[in-house]
Amino acid sequence: MNRRAFVTSATTAAAAAAVPMLATRPGVGAADVHRLQEAVVALTALDEQRGGHETIENAALAGARHALDLQQGTTTSERIRRRLFSVAADYTALAAWSCIDTRAKDRAQGHLDRAMTLAGLAQDSIQQFRIWQFMSMLAQQRGQLTDALAAAQASRNTGAARRDPLVSSLAHARTALAHSQLGDCRAALRSIDYAQETLDRARDVARPVWINFYDRAELDGLSGVALMRISRGEQAEYHLHHCLSALRSDQHRNRALYTAYVAVVQLDQGDAEQACATATAAASMPTAAVGRTAHVLKSFTAALDARAPGSRASRQWAEYTRTA
Repeated sequence: MNRRAFVTSATTAAAAAAVPMLATRPGVGAADVHRLQEAVVALTALDEQRGGHETIENAALAGARHALDLQQGTTTSERIRRRLFSVAADYTALAAWSCIDTRAKDRAQGHLDRAMTLAGLAQDSIQQFRIWQFMSMLAQQRGQLTDALAAAQASRNTGAARRDPLVSSLAHARTALAHSQLGDCRAALRSIDYAQETLDRARDVARPVWINFYDRAELDGLSGVALMRISRGEQAEYHLHHCLSALRSDQHRNRALYTAYVAVVQLDQGDAEQACATATAAASMPTAAVGRTAHVLKSFTAALDARAPGSRASRQWAEYTRTA
């Protein structure tokens, strides 16, 4: 069985086991919501380990439908009803994220539109923040760069970002990426500085599990990508290496992704040999065959062919990609 097939079968089994199907009954309470939230946590952990996958998307959508079905024909308080809308938004946003990771752009857009409606019904500011973040990423994938900036700025203006410096820091980091895509060097650097300053003020408080990915390591990774896009190669590589040294051991997808970005930065600086060695390391990681890492490595291949056609490094990389 090849690596992609193994990951697919293992992910399918794990995703199917993650979502509990609770029996519809006259009353729905906090314990039911808690069980659904625990399932979102399990799916989120699966996504971090294995990357975006259609089975995770489908499991998340099934969880969202179940959270909404529990409201039908049952007696619930207004508070519980809002929490059910919130967990349905959480599931739907995760489905959208899985599509963003695999660049299934049309499905991602539909899920995000639905998730934003559910977050509004839940009156859940942190879910609205998350969805604006994903909308910014999706707009970047579509090449709608001004929309990406507007969505990042919208996330920065949510109540959640105003209340929590860590959330605000992530909003500034996403804004830096949007500015870098537009080629606005000064604005990108300013947003990176704001992201660092606000993260320094963050405190250890209760937050949704999905935002646990964001810490100093992730800020270094996002800063490195933004700096790469505005041709600050040495600074970009510095931040990316700091990111990789600080990532948690379970963050397999992010380790592969940021390693691939290091290869791109090294190639941009003219070191094709080292870049190919780094790209080979990224490509050998379990999640490299799918999602954003695969896209970055594809872009790396195109750039290598353009910059060093016929070189030994180019030939070795081509041979590796044929046989991997």
